[in-house]
Amino acid sequence: PEGIAAIAVLLALLAWSMPRWAGRLRSRFDEIAPWSIYRLMVGSSFLTAFASMQAAGFTVEQSLTRLADHAKPWLRERIDDMLFGVKSGLNVGEAMRVSGYRFPSREIVEDLCVYAQYKGFAESLKTLADEWVETGVEKVTAQMRILNGFAIVVMALMLGLLAGRLADPDGGGTLAVPTRKVVIAAKLAGRAAALLADLGLGQHLAVVSDPRTRAVLGERVVASLAST
Repeated sequence: PEGIAAIAVLLALLAWSMPRWAGRLRSRFDEIAPWSIYRLMVGSSFLTAFASMQAAGFTVEQSLTRLADHAKPWLRERIDDMLFGVKSGLNVGEAMRVSGYRFPSREIVEDLCVYAQYKGFAESLKTLADEWVETGVEKVTAQMRILNGFAIVVMALMLGLLAGRLADPDGGGTLAVPTRKVVIAAKLAGRAAALLADLGLGQHLAVVSDPRTRAVLGERVVASLAST
């Protein structure tokens, strides 16, 4: 059905955008889920790695350069702007603030602006990173609950559409798609013929799928139907 295909495409685009979509517009979306969850997770990893490299004796510039070398476009953009600020004479907190990304978070940026001015920066950074990881887990958990609730609502709407019980907002009855049967189970291998037996479709059937789906599942379904 077109609705399910649209949702699948949307989810694929979301997954693709997380590490790759950069730019100022993305910064606005980083305040809302699911991009905010990605920012929290990557921010925690970045801060922990940065703290470890500082504790190992690397300079701020060396640490950021090494982290940027292996970063995806979204993170690389933020680190590059930090590096520009550091090379211009700012401390790392000031460089983060001037970049305007509020990464890893507004609170972390303000704290680093202070800690970077004093001795023992590496130790303070490690403590800050540990606290941020704990806080990040709590925030991610809270936002995941919201997303789970949203996913349940979407699934209910899709099932209602498939069952022909979703009211048409323009009036005139209910919305439906030409779906005869939907089966969700832990294991369906080898059951294709049995699942279709009560639908009265006859002996001549066509299995339609894209090339990847056919390689993963379609060929098995064809073989199962051909064996009956």
